[in-house]
Amino acid sequence: MILYFSASGNSRFIAETAAESLQDGCLCLNDRMKNQDCKL
Repeated sequence: MILYFSASGNSRFIAETAAESLQDGCLCLNDRMKNQDCKL
């Protein structure tokens, strides 16, 4: 599981690319914080 913060989208691109390469998932912490959803 890859957790990331991204304001401009660059970190998102890297996280999604790495997750795909590792056959794993990724999770945007920005979205979770905006929705006040802190559960993983």
